[in-house]
Amino acid sequence: MLRIRPNNFLPSPGKMSYYLEPEGEDIRLDTGLMEATTIHIFNDPLLCKLVVWGEDREDARWRMIEALDHFIIHGIKTNISYLRQVLQHPAYIDNKIFHKILR
Repeated sequence: MLRIRPNNFLPSPGKMSYYLEPEGEDIRLDTGLMEATTIHIFNDPLLCKLVVWGEDREDARWRMIEALDHFIIHGIKTNISYLRQVLQHPAYIDNKIFHKILR
């Protein structure tokens, strides 16, 4: 499960101009968003939770990368590219990643 947030760890208020969620049989999104909206500074910084399933960890990792590639939000900064980088990091691929690497 990945948490899609505005601008990594800092608030990123603004008006979304485009919002497109990934779709697929092995994808689940937990969100209250249905379309582009305005994100206020007082909003919870969580836009949605993205969950994918795979036959094994590596299959799920690739499906998550593909889902992130199809998750498009314009108008505000998000952590989508950061999450993609984490999933492609050698330490993550080798299952040797720790929280301190993520900072």
